[in-house]
Amino acid sequence: MIKRIFNKRVVSLIATVAFVFSIFSNSMIKVSAFDMDYISKDGMELAYSIVNGYTKLAYSENGGADKDKVAVYSGLDITDPYILTMGGIYILTHKIDFDKLIIDNEYALKKIKDFDKYLSSVGVKNSRAEKFKEYMSEEKKINISGFDTVGIYFIESDKEYSLQLMENEYVDFVIAGGEVPKTMKDLNLDEKSDIIDAELIQQYLAKQLTYEDEDEKEYIKFACDINGDKKINVLDATQLQYITKGIKKA
Repeated sequence: MIKRIFNKRVVSLIATVAFVFSIFSNSMIKVSAFDMDYISKDGMELAYSIVNGYTKLAYSENGGADKDKVAVYSGLDITDPYILTMGGIYILTHKIDFDKLIIDNEYALKKIKDFDKYLSSVGVKNSRAEKFKEYMSEEKKINISGFDTVGIYFIESDKEYSLQLMENEYVDFVIAGGEVPKTMKDLNLDEKSDIIDAELIQQYLAKQLTYEDEDEKEYIKFACDINGDKKINVLDATQLQYITKGIKKA
């Protein structure tokens, strides 16, 4: 049990650095943003699809306004044993507030900067990020900043270019607005999980809430799974209704 918790914290640090994977959530519902099932090649691809689906919806008519800044992940392989080992050593030697890491972007950026420097010092290379920067240079995109080893970059971008970046071979995912979403369990993208989302889950179950884009479909499925059992049913809507009303289930 201790080893599993420790491994999850390693993953949490490395992947929260990627703005996505965290064993903590800052929404009113205490569910994991992602879990250990995503720490595999197929799992990571699914996770990236979920985040890209979030961004596509953030740009849609039903989502947020057009964003002029994005965070782009050109990523480390968090299934790599050496990277996980180095992440474990980093956790043992640095004081990290994991709850704060996922809800405080300023704090997260400080830790990302420190972690990026640490990874570089222990010989971790990110060849994909190097190729991505070369591509951006050829595109003459000079307003780019970030962390070369971790592989996170912040880019001034409009909707069209952000969606184009998602198809880039060196990009794993793009986050609209350039910041950690306040919650990933949010169907109407109003940055909170509440009774409206519970109603949308019911619409999803009634097949009244449908999407054509595969990434958007994956995000909606993820957002509907409130209890994290990988099944979407009335229990998810019910649990969210209970939580929203502050009622403890018997």
